Amino acid sequence: MAVTRHIIAPSLAAQSLITPAVQQAFDVARAAGGEGRLVGGIVRDWLLGRSLGDTDMAVTVPIADFMAQARAQNITIIETGLAHGSVTLRHDGINVEVTQTRADIETDGRHATIGFTPSFEEDAKRRDFTINAIFLDEDGIIHDPLDGMADLKAGRISFIGDAALRIAEDYLRILRFIRFGATLEGFVLDAQDMTALAPHFGGLADLSGERIIHELQKLFGGANWPYAVSAMHDIGLDKVLFGDAFYPLHRLYEMFDSWQVAAASCLTPLAGDAMNNLPFSRADKAMITALLVPLTEAEMLALQGDHWHEVAHFGGAYFYQRCLVQSRHHDISLAQNRLNEINNFTPPPCPVTGHDLQEAGVPAGPDLGALLRTAEAHFVKASYQSDKADLLAKLRPQIDKIKD
Repeated sequence: MAVTRHIIAPSLAAQSLITPAVQQAFDVARAAGGEGRLVGGIVRDWLLGRSLGDTDMAVTVPIADFMAQARAQNITIIETGLAHGSVTLRHDGINVEVTQTRADIETDGRHATIGFTPSFEEDAKRRDFTINAIFLDEDGIIHDPLDGMADLKAGRISFIGDAALRIAEDYLRILRFIRFGATLEGFVLDAQDMTALAPHFGGLADLSGERIIHELQKLFGGANWPYAVSAMHDIGLDKVLFGDAFYPLHRLYEMFDSWQVAAASCLTPLAGDAMNNLPFSRADKAMITALLVPLTEAEMLALQGDHWHEVAHFGGAYFYQRCLVQSRHHDISLAQNRLNEINNFTPPPCPVTGHDLQEAGVPAGPDLGALLRTAEAHFVKASYQSDKADLLAKLRPQIDKIKD
């Protein structure tokens, strides 16, 4: 296959990509008898004008030779993935992930046995998508052995070669494929490659929860996540992952400001249970659980009326987001100005404090806590118009009973 060579002005490449750390990695690869090229997301995103993430470089020397040469020059090398032919070069606090050009010897859908190859083209063939197999050398020359530039220009996400073979090498690529549909705004998933996903769904059961979570967080956090969610639903991937289909698509996408809210907006109670069985952080689980608590009919009615604050006051830290999620789930008609009021709502503090109750003769303990909650309920019910004297007067019978 012919190699597409597209020359970009070297000064432009150097300005945005070839940092001192990258140049050092290029130099080490050359000194070790090979060549280094940037590859993957950093090249793709640079060509798209997107913000840049991790820096990955492929080198045509065994990683042990690269390490030896770097250490001979007193360059910091961290053995981050040595078993997979990868190390991290660190220079002035900047990391470059360096991996020897590789070919797969054997795969089982979860792990691959890899071997060294000096060929960039062979290395490209073992990657997932064409747009991730574009290389950039230190002279600012693009090397595109698998015509990824064509897909990049067309806004298309395509597997390299036979999609079924790429998926069988690593079943996580099912989720990665969908995830790129969420994170690359304006891109579409190759329709033919979509048909290759479903026959391999069974392989997802063998993946670790951590790997699945990593993809789901990026998917639901992507700017184009509604498109990706639709794709998941169309091929039944939502049922495979969560045991239930997602809720239908809805108009409130633009209001979701975090991946947790976007995810919760899709999850039925059954799917929510499945989500929380994955090893998310405790904070993520707590947030998603809170967002999925249904609003009662009385709460729904109150939120649409003049006394909405009585519900919002006790709604908790994620109440605004919960309203968005539950609006989506139950098609509640909350006007935009009411949603704005809920979002900007800061409950005023109750005038009665624990110190006030202790001065009135209530000892510290459960009774004091219960009285504080009662005082707060009275305060909210009165639309925050009661003062301390009013509230203490209302509490007097209970205070006297406790003192007796």
